[in-house]
Amino acid sequence: MTKKNTLKFYDFGDILVEADKKLYYENKKLISYKNIKLPKEGLFKVYLESGKLFLEITYLNGEKNGIAKCYYPESTTVNWVNYYTNDKLNGICQEMNEKGMLIKEDTFTNGIKDGVERRYENDNIIEETMYKHNEKNGFHREFYKNYKVKNECTYKNDLLDGYFISYDKDGEIITKTKYRKGSEV
Repeated sequence: MTKKNTLKFYDFGDILVEADKKLYYENKKLISYKNIKLPKEGLFKVYLESGKLFLEITYLNGEKNGIAKCYYPESTTVNWVNYYTNDKLNGICQEMNEKGMLIKEDTFTNGIKDGVERRYENDNIIEETMYKHNEKNGFHREFYKNYKVKNECTYKNDLLDGYFISYDKDGEIITKTKYRKGSEV
């Protein structure tokens, strides 16, 4: 009989951390991935074996409320920042690379992706997509390094709907293809 390899996670609600690292409470007690004791109130801090701060989550009435931050291991650089209201993602959530540069922003309302998602490379926007109710709904644009639009299209209910237009670096149209409900027309 072969044993299945299963990933184990520390479960902080919607925040899952792979259990390949030993994590510790502020009082230096080891956190068991099977039985995490989350606070009812205040700032909950999680540390790595090295003593470096790894995760911070603010709680109010037993729910995530306020800011949550995760740091890159062995660094003080923030990996991501999320904002919560009543245990649900709310506001702009950001992800950074190991140099601390912004690589992604998402907008949430009551735990639902609802607003613009932006992706960055070297502090330059490279892509933006409008979401409504966790689905792509509205514009999608990709950009060249000179900030000119590379591709643009619209989505409706997570499907291409309208024109998909590709441009060269000077802004001239290369291709223009019409879509309806995800299929080329």
